[in-house]
Amino acid sequence: MSQFRDTFTKDSKKEPLLSYDDSAFIFFAGTVLICVLVPCTYIYVKSLINKFFSNDYYNLNKSKHNSIYRSCKCSLCQEKQERGIKSKTLWQKLGYKKITQFFLLLVFWICLGILFKKMLNTKPMQTFDPFEILEVSIGASVGEIKKAYRLKSLKYHPDKNPNDTSAAAKFILITKAYQALTDEISKENYERYGNPDGPGMMKVGIGLPKLLIDERYQLLILSIFFLIFLVFIPAVFIIYYQKQKQYGSNGVKIETLQYLTYTINENSRAKAYPEMLAATAESRDIQLREIDNTYVKKMMDELTEPKKRTFKVPIITKNYFLILAHMQRRYDLLSDDLKKDLDKILEFSLLITHCMIEISILRDWFLTAQAALTFRRCLIQALDIRSSSLIQIPHFDENNVKHVHKGKNSVKDLLEFVHQSHENRKGLVDMTENQTLDVKAFCTIVPDIKMSGEIEVEDETHIVKGDIASIYVHIDRTNLNENEASGYIHAPFFPHSKFEEWWIVATYKGDDRILKYVHVKNSEKKVEEKLQFLVDRVGNLTVSIHILSDCYFGCDKKIDISFKSYSPTEIKREIFVHPEDIELDNEPTLFQQMMGDIRKKGESSDEEEEDNLRAKLKSNFIQNKDSSNKVGLKNGMKSAVKSSGKNDSKDGSKGVGKDGGKGDDSKNDSTKSSPKDEETDDLENYIPENENTEDSDYD
Repeated sequence: MSQFRDTFTKDSKKEPLLSYDDSAFIFFAGTVLICVLVPCTYIYVKSLINKFFSNDYYNLNKSKHNSIYRSCKCSLCQEKQERGIKSKTLWQKLGYKKITQFFLLLVFWICLGILFKKMLNTKPMQTFDPFEILEVSIGASVGEIKKAYRLKSLKYHPDKNPNDTSAAAKFILITKAYQALTDEISKENYERYGNPDGPGMMKVGIGLPKLLIDERYQLLILSIFFLIFLVFIPAVFIIYYQKQKQYGSNGVKIETLQYLTYTINENSRAKAYPEMLAATAESRDIQLREIDNTYVKKMMDELTEPKKRTFKVPIITKNYFLILAHMQRRYDLLSDDLKKDLDKILEFSLLITHCMIEISILRDWFLTAQAALTFRRCLIQALDIRSSSLIQIPHFDENNVKHVHKGKNSVKDLLEFVHQSHENRKGLVDMTENQTLDVKAFCTIVPDIKMSGEIEVEDETHIVKGDIASIYVHIDRTNLNENEASGYIHAPFFPHSKFEEWWIVATYKGDDRILKYVHVKNSEKKVEEKLQFLVDRVGNLTVSIHILSDCYFGCDKKIDISFKSYSPTEIKREIFVHPEDIELDNEPTLFQQMMGDIRKKGESSDEEEEDNLRAKLKSNFIQNKDSSNKVGLKNGMKSAVKSSGKNDSKDGSKGVGKDGGKGDDSKNDSTKSSPKDEETDDLENYIPENENTEDSDYD
């Protein structure tokens, strides 16, 4: 490393306090890049390995409760997963984020390589080594040192090299090296400071390139800083903010939320939701191509519309028929570009349908929420609104459903089919062995829910109107074994993998008003949830608990829980108050404590004034004892007592009379005199009778 420029110097020459050093910057920048690039590269490579060499669909990690996920392993779901992997190019698999990270890492590794190359070319820092200068070994004797000094000094002596400045500098170094090894003081300085002359100047530098302070590049450096801090960073923030402000906290566009809030009403049913989804802001952002009109007209002729369309806008019409083609499984009517557009719609449909459900539930529209859930299932399972739940079974169509509905061992819904033994299941006659295995695999992952619940008020034996009642719901997935959790669902026509989700809704029996709801994402075999609601009725009541699946038809369950609600006048509850709470109530508050201190201060100040007044009277009496007569002193005492006001007379007794007697109180003859009156009487009795009062100060 090259020598740093002196920052602090003893010379009279003034140098800058801070010096920029290129060599120090090389080492500093290289150290920072190594500390950042090594962990970032490790994380990036690890994520790439997980992305390309492990299939998340078949290698799910265990749940947070250490349960093993059970996912659908039918051939249709496997084909969907493989089809999704093959359809993506390398760039699509990596994604924009991974590609950007790759190029950034590549650029920084190239910079690190350049820095390493410069580090190797940097000269090492030169230190003072007398043995190296004299070219003797470290353990050389004094004679060897002197001999080497003689030879070197003769060779580089300035008299023998008059025109060679380097020889003179070399001679000085030789002399210093000889002194450092022979002279005791110089040797001690060398051992302590590394220099025979003693401590030298401190040399420091800044690990930044000199380019920053070079006058030739000042305009360039200033322009770069201006562009970075005043243009680039604010522009990135503004672009990010403009994009983010379009979305709500749930990831849905604000425009879509406003549209759904305005459109959804109490009478909205499942047949109206496809057009709502097609008209959302996310759907309208999809590209509309001229060639799409041909396919849209064909879909209009082939597909069955659940209701008359409201919108005639081309992009909404296109999206509407794409959704219907998916629900009716008519993918033969779609081009490759339209299939990609459909995948985009289905990708954000989960967020939007979730908003539809929440909007309905928050407005206490239970039937509307059920309709939104029905539409969500139709999208996930690619079913029409009027289709049978048996169509969810792999390789089943309308003909199989008709066969299953008729004759012996006929079933009407999905769970009845699942509960049958494999030998008694109908509709499997024309299937191949692999297709039959798919049906078996499907039946093992269909959620078969066993639900129970109870209602109670915490720490109470009766439920009274106005109480907050708690509903404890216990869910058991009987299709799972112990230490198993529900994995990815069976959805071969939905482009993305998905877990089960459930909605638990509590209502009064026969009433659609929602008391409480909870959204359950727990995939464990056994789940417990708690719902709390306000009891606002009196009498024998029944609460219906609905558990609704968001991805399967025919798996919903309902239980009724009955209880009796009493009026507050029927049940008188004793309120137990703990003794410690009573003691806390008796303790003065902070305000009361402050007021108490003020009162004490006021009373103490009044007492001090009274004591000072009495002390003053006594001192005046003693000072004027020899010169005051009895009458004058009595008059003075009387006037002084009167001047003290009401503070000196609490019981209303009269002052001292002119003749030295006590005041007459006809109303309270038997009342005891106050301490102040007794003190005044003592003072009067203390006055000598024959004392002259003409010169009294109290006159």
